[in-house]
Amino acid sequence: MGGDAAVPAAVDGDAIQSTAEDNKTIWIGDLQQWMDEGYLQSCFSQTGEVVSAKIIRNKQTGQSERYGFIEFNSHAAAEKALQSYNGTTMPNTEQPFRLNWAAFSTGDRRPETGSSDLSIFVGDLASDVTDAMLNDTFASRFPSVKGAKVVVDANSGRSKGYGFVRFGDENERTRAMTEMNGVYCSSRPMRIGVATPKKMSPQQQQYSSQAVVLAGGYANGVVPQGQSESDSANTTIFVGGLDSDVTDEELRQSFTPFGEVLSVKIPAGKGCGFVQFANRNNAEDAIQRLNGTSIGKQTVRLSWGRTMGNKQSRMDGNGQWNGAYYGRQGYNGYGYAAGPSYGAQSNGHGNLQQPCGSNMVDSDTSLSSMTFLQGKTASGECYGGRGRDPLGMLRKTRRSRIPVNNLYSDQDEDAVLTTEYSPVYVAAQDGLKESDEIIELPGQPKVEFSQYSGYVTVDPIAGRALFYYFAEAEDASTKPLVLWLNGGPGCSSIGAGAMTELGPFRVNPDGKTLWYNEHAWNNVANILFLESPAGVGFSYSNTTSDYVTGDTKTAADSYTFLVNWLERFPEYKTRDFYLTGESYAGHYVPQLAQLILHNNKLTNQTVINLKGIAIGNAYIDYTDEMSGSYDFFWSHALISDESHDAIVKYCNFSSSTTSEKCDEAMGAADAEPGDIFAYDIYAPLCGSNSTAPSLSSFDPCSGDYVFTYLNTPEVQKEFHANVTGVPGPWDSCNGFIGSNWNDEPETVLPVIKELMASGISVWIYSGDTDGRVPVTTTRYSMNKLGAPVKTPWYPWYYEGEVGGYAVEYENVTFVTVRGAGHFVPSYQPERALTFFSSFLEGKLPPTT
Repeated sequence: MGGDAAVPAAVDGDAIQSTAEDNKTIWIGDLQQWMDEGYLQSCFSQTGEVVSAKIIRNKQTGQSERYGFIEFNSHAAAEKALQSYNGTTMPNTEQPFRLNWAAFSTGDRRPETGSSDLSIFVGDLASDVTDAMLNDTFASRFPSVKGAKVVVDANSGRSKGYGFVRFGDENERTRAMTEMNGVYCSSRPMRIGVATPKKMSPQQQQYSSQAVVLAGGYANGVVPQGQSESDSANTTIFVGGLDSDVTDEELRQSFTPFGEVLSVKIPAGKGCGFVQFANRNNAEDAIQRLNGTSIGKQTVRLSWGRTMGNKQSRMDGNGQWNGAYYGRQGYNGYGYAAGPSYGAQSNGHGNLQQPCGSNMVDSDTSLSSMTFLQGKTASGECYGGRGRDPLGMLRKTRRSRIPVNNLYSDQDEDAVLTTEYSPVYVAAQDGLKESDEIIELPGQPKVEFSQYSGYVTVDPIAGRALFYYFAEAEDASTKPLVLWLNGGPGCSSIGAGAMTELGPFRVNPDGKTLWYNEHAWNNVANILFLESPAGVGFSYSNTTSDYVTGDTKTAADSYTFLVNWLERFPEYKTRDFYLTGESYAGHYVPQLAQLILHNNKLTNQTVINLKGIAIGNAYIDYTDEMSGSYDFFWSHALISDESHDAIVKYCNFSSSTTSEKCDEAMGAADAEPGDIFAYDIYAPLCGSNSTAPSLSSFDPCSGDYVFTYLNTPEVQKEFHANVTGVPGPWDSCNGFIGSNWNDEPETVLPVIKELMASGISVWIYSGDTDGRVPVTTTRYSMNKLGAPVKTPWYPWYYEGEVGGYAVEYENVTFVTVRGAGHFVPSYQPERALTFFSSFLEGKLPPTT
C-alpha cells in the first residue's frame, strides 16, 4: 500500500463503515490516473471544510492506485459531503463520485472491548450485487438493518464477492444468520457467517501494527496464526482457489508488482499455488492487496504458507509441495473472521486451510453444529421462486467450477459403475415401519390411506441418513411403487413434490392446515418421496464433508436407501417399481435406474423390479439446455432479436470456455425478460397485486405456506423429522449443496440410451410454459437420441380439451403438457395425473 501508517486505510478492506463522530475522513475510489491531490481539493472546495486530500500511490511505480482520502474539519462536514456528492458526476468527467467512510490506522480509535457488533458476513455474492441491492435484500425482511457494504477491489472497483450487513437488533441479526443462508441475491445464493472481530495475541498485535484497522475496529490484513504466520522470516504465500488455467508465469506476474519474487509453484491439478518473496514486507503487502481479488477467472484466497526452513515444508516424491506445507487461514483479509466454509457457526475447525484441490472439510463435526444445513428461508413460488433459482445458479456457476467430471461418453457409458458388485450397507429394519407410521398430520382432512415417514441410515460410520415420506394408495396392495425425486440440485422432494405438486395434501395459506389434492398421484400408485442427498430438507449427515457431493454419490446413497427401505417394507420387494422426477432429477433418475439395473445383474441380495422411468422438464444435456433456453426465450418474445442473434453468432456451448462476446450476449439476454418467474413464464408472482387471469389456479405463494407448516414443531414431531434437533428451519432448497455440486456430467443422454435398450419404459415429458428447462431443450435432446418414430406427433386430450402433445419413438416416449410450467403437477394437476396414469398402464395418452 502506498502512503504511511498515519494515513487512513483504503476502503477495499472495509466492512460496515463506522460513522463515529470522530471520523472526519471519507474514501474516494475509481479515480483516473490524471487526478491528483489538487483535483480532489477542487472537487470539494465549495464546502469550505477540506483539511487535506491524499492520493494513494504504488510504492514501486509511483502511479496512482486510483483511490484516495479527503479529510474535513468535522464529522458533520464529512457526512454532508458524503451524502451530497456520492453518485453525482465528477468535474470534467462522465463518471460519478464513489465515496465511503474511510478507515483508520492502528493508532486510532477502536471500539471498546466487549462492545456489541451486530454485523454479519455475507459471502458468495454475485458480481453485480451493489450496496443498495444487498441492503434491500435484508431490509425487506429485517427492519432493523442499518446498512450493507459490498467489499470491492480498490484498483478495479469490482466486487470481491462478499460483504457485510449491520443490524440494530440482535434478535434480527441472529434470525438472519439462519434464515438468509442460501437465499439468492441476484443470481447466486448467499453464504452467511458470523462477522467476528479479530482477537489478537500480543504477538499478533505486534504484527498487525503494520496493517490497518477499519473504522469498525478490525484489522485489514490476514491474521497470523500458528508458528509460520508469526515467523517474521516467512515470505511464502499460499494461494487458494486458483484457476486451473493459470500458469506459473501468470501467477508470478500477478505478484511481481509488490516486490522481488523468488519462486512460484503451482502443484498440478490441485487448485492452489505458492509464491515466495525475497522480502517479508512485500509479502505482507501482497496478501493485504490481492486477497479476494481475481487471478484468471477465479477469486483467490491468500494466507501464509510455512517457512522453507520448517521441516514440514518439504517436497514430496514428485517434487510437488507436500500436504503438510499448507498454512492456516483463520480470518479473511478484512478484519472479520472469514465466513465459515459452510455458513455454520465455527467449531474450531471450519476455517482450516485445506490441501490444494481438497473438497473435504473436517470429517468429525457433529450434526448439532451444522446450522448451515437448515439456514435457509421461505422460497416464494416453490423452490424455483423469486430469489431462488437452483438450476439458473447451476448454469451460471458451472463453467467457473473445477472442471466437470464428464462421467459419460458414447465410448464409456458405464464409467460411473464398478465392474464388480460391492455390497451396500443393509441394516435390520424390524419394527421401524410401525414406528414410522403417521397417525394424522396436524390440520389434515380425514383420508382412507396410510402414511409413513422417517429416516433410513445409508452410512452408519459417517452418520448419514435420508428422510422419506410415503403416501400409500387406498388399495395399496394392487398398485405399483413409485419413487419421486425433485432436483435442484439440493431441493426437497417433500416440500416441493409432496406438498405443492403430486402429493395427497397441500398447505392452506394459514400455514397450519392442509387440503386434500384430489388429483394426487397416490390415486394410482404408492408414492415414495425422498429428500436426497444428505443435507436436503430433513436429511442429514454427521460428517461435514458429505455436503460437498455430486451425481455419483447421490445415486449410490439413493440405491442404499431403497435397499434398506424395501427391508423395512418387505411387501413391496416384488412390486412393480417406477422412478419419476423433474428438473435436475433428469440426472438423478436415469443414473439411479442405471445403478439398479446394473446391481440387479450382479447380486441376488436385492433385485428391484424396475419397470420404467419418467422425467419431467429434465435437465439432461448442458449444451441443449443453454441453446434451447435462449431459443425458447426468443421464440416467446422474452428477449430481443439482437441478443438472440449475438448468442447464435458468438456462443458455442459445447466448448469448454465461452468468449467475452458470448458472455456479454448472455448477460444482455438474461436481463431482458424482466421480473418474471422463469419456471412458468406466464405465472403470477407471489405478492403481486395483479388481477389478470392466470393459466393455472396454482397459488404462487404455496412454497411460503409449506415453509411455515414444515417448521411447526408439532408437524415435525408427527413426521418423525428433525429427531436430532438441528437448529434452524427446514427449507425447500439447500443453496450450499447446489453451489458446491462437484460431480456433474455434461449429458446423461448415453445413460438414457442404455435404459432404452434395457427394455424398461422411458418417458420424458415437458410443461410447455417452463422457461428454465423449456420444451425446446428437451426436443433438441430427443433428436440426439436418434430413435425412429413409431407413433407420429399428435394432440392428446383430457375432458374434451387438448392436454398436450405426444410422440412415440422406438423405446422412448415424449409428452408435452399444455399450460404447465416446470412443476407440471402444480400447474395442471388433472392433465398431469392423466399422462402419469397412461405411463403406468404402458399406454400413450388418450386421443379423445
